[in-house]
Amino acid sequence: MGLGLQIFSEIKPVGLLRRKPDPVKFLEEIGRTLKAIVARDGFTLAYPEIFNGELSLQIYPVEEAVFFSVNERGQLVCSAKTSGAGPGYHAYLIEKLDELEKRCHLKWIWDNREDFFDETGYALDREYPKLQAKMEDFLGGLAKLVVQKSEEGN
Repeated sequence: MGLGLQIFSEIKPVGLLRRKPDPVKFLEEIGRTLKAIVARDGFTLAYPEIFNGELSLQIYPVEEAVFFSVNERGQLVCSAKTSGAGPGYHAYLIEKLDELEKRCHLKWIWDNREDFFDETGYALDREYPKLQAKMEDFLGGLAKLVVQKSEEGN
């Protein structure tokens, strides 16, 4: 349970035959590029690895990994939970995904309401006070649930 994002981008064909790149090699390139992006900020990605066709990158030690995969339609999918680390991490991750988008010639889709979106809305409006309020509401609701469960003896 938590707030986060799940977005996708089409992968542009490459080469003379205009084919989509090999998914594993493409994910490796995504990993190398994101590692270089966050290294400029003094962060080191922990455990960047591809397992079962999914790249996982640990950007911040108190939050779950950021996951990248290539879906059955050949699109790059990124998903991450951010509420454990808070609004600053959420905004930071979106900033880094913007840089990744430019460097790897991606076009993130943030507003496909059915499957792909930023649960906080920050990626579209970039209003940090709204992001803080959304995280505060989530954490308040979570705290109420914990109190309720403890009162029930759980």
